[in-house]
Amino acid sequence: MKHRTPRLRPTRLAAVLAGAAVVGATLTGTAFAADGAPGPSMTAHEAHVNHVNHRAHIAHLVHLANEAAKASAASHAAHAAHEAHTIAAANAAARAKAASDAHAAHQAHVIAAANAAARAKAGSHADHAAHEAHRIAAANAASRAANRPTLGTPAASGYASPVPRGTSLSQPFGVPNSGYAAGYHTGCDFAVSVGTPLYAVGNSTVVSAGWAGAYGNSVTLRLADGHYALYAHMSSVSVSAGQTLSAGQQIGRSGNTGNSTGPHMHFEIRTTNSYGAVINPVSYLQGKGVSL
Repeated sequence: MKHRTPRLRPTRLAAVLAGAAVVGATLTGTAFAADGAPGPSMTAHEAHVNHVNHRAHIAHLVHLANEAAKASAASHAAHAAHEAHTIAAANAAARAKAASDAHAAHQAHVIAAANAAARAKAGSHADHAAHEAHRIAAANAASRAANRPTLGTPAASGYASPVPRGTSLSQPFGVPNSGYAAGYHTGCDFAVSVGTPLYAVGNSTVVSAGWAGAYGNSVTLRLADGHYALYAHMSSVSVSAGQTLSAGQQIGRSGNTGNSTGPHMHFEIRTTNSYGAVINPVSYLQGKGVSL
């Protein structure tokens, strides 16, 4: 007996196929239009392909979002690094400026200290110089006072005493003495100690000054009236030949040089500059208004 394959009616066949599609769609997750809503039908394979493509698209979107996030993070990190670098550079510049200012302040302090030391030293030198000047001025004043012819002040006639006023004569002029070449005392001796100031008896010019043998250290002056005044046995001479003097000016100091038996000053007045051409010195000076 032959079996016959049953035939389904077209309506029933369509219903069976629709049910299989629904089951396939359910298994593959393919969405269909709502009941009664028209829409294209797709196979299970197409649904699967669409699902895979959808997931790939989502993954791509996520990847793009992640890349954008990473790029943004990198940008933020780079900006932060740039800001940190800028801040570090500014801090370094500030520190450098502070160090430079500190160095400048130190240099200014050093210079100020050096200037203060220089001013102090200059002040010390100035004080020392002022003290030295004062000391020298005082010494000069004392020297002038010591050398001032206080007792050799010129008389109204313009002549002065050769020794301080009040000095006594130890031997007058003209006393016979065989020890002298002239046979008598050619001058007068004043009893003065070594170092007593001696003065020019008138305005005069120094003819000679220095060692003169038996006279020891001696000075000879040519006076304004043509006479000569001779000073002998001096300890020191403070004038020189050719020098012009005023009456009362100091010419040196008394002593005990040459042929002398003790400290004194031998004084002569000569009419010419030669030994023996002498006159009485006391009478000569008294005639000029000088009292001894």
